[in-house]
Amino acid sequence: MGRVSYAWLWVRLNLNMEQGKLRFYLDLEPEGIRFDLDSEKDLNTAFPNSNSEKYNRHDVENLNAMSPNYVQKLTNEVLKDYNPAARPNDLNGNIGNVTFGISPTCLNLRYYGLVFGNIWYKINWYDPRLTWNSSSGVESLSLPNDLIWKPDIVPFFGRDGTHYDSKYPVKVFPNGMVLFVPSVEFKHRCFRQTKRSARKIIRCNVEFGSWTYDSEIMNLNFFGGKASVDTSTYDFDFCPTKILQSTATRKVKKIEGYPKSYVSLIFHLKLVKRGAGKRLKGLRKKGFYKSAN
Repeated sequence: MGRVSYAWLWVRLNLNMEQGKLRFYLDLEPEGIRFDLDSEKDLNTAFPNSNSEKYNRHDVENLNAMSPNYVQKLTNEVLKDYNPAARPNDLNGNIGNVTFGISPTCLNLRYYGLVFGNIWYKINWYDPRLTWNSSSGVESLSLPNDLIWKPDIVPFFGRDGTHYDSKYPVKVFPNGMVLFVPSVEFKHRCFRQTKRSARKIIRCNVEFGSWTYDSEIMNLNFFGGKASVDTSTYDFDFCPTKILQSTATRKVKKIEGYPKSYVSLIFHLKLVKRGAGKRLKGLRKKGFYKSAN
């Protein structure tokens, strides 16, 4: 018996009454392989997702485990005719809810008011174009982020040069939920002065928001509903600047000359510059520095 080419599998269902029993004949083309199934139960066992008389190889909901390259076919089907330049929309034409949060991993604070380092953005939204049948067994897809529309959330008074670096994929779930967690190089001016600050605790307000979408089109809110800075990923041992528990606030404002309002999320960072002794201690712990002894 020749090998069936699953990529070009076409199933034809024939019904026939034979000796008072309804029988099912499945012809697998192009190689003419035939299965004789005695009951509808046997048919459902062979094709658990088949609900029609024709098994369409383009129907990703029915491919299931028959295809060894199912994930590839599913990805192609999900992205078919998808335009990443066009925003997703609900029945009212709006994007809907988008949540955003930051999780710093390491920050460095200059006494002149400049803070820079690395943080993770945590962005979550819903795109109804990116959906599939969850009963297929594929619980999520990891896709290059340049193939997917993403919210244009940026710091209003800072810089994040690697916001959409292609090496950070998006994770898409069957219901169309998208999760994007890129690591970005962050730089922000907390305050401006020409002399070194003697303050032990530096308070730095960092404001994020959509660059183009108003609050009606995009309802921006905090990731996970938490109005705070996530410090669970911060390297407290090695980083030259310590971050304290920091809160955040949501602000709705109007721009002069434009009738719509805009949402911004302001993260109130509380930073402490560590002394040289503590920095050396952190270096020793990481194995980067050893004393003369």
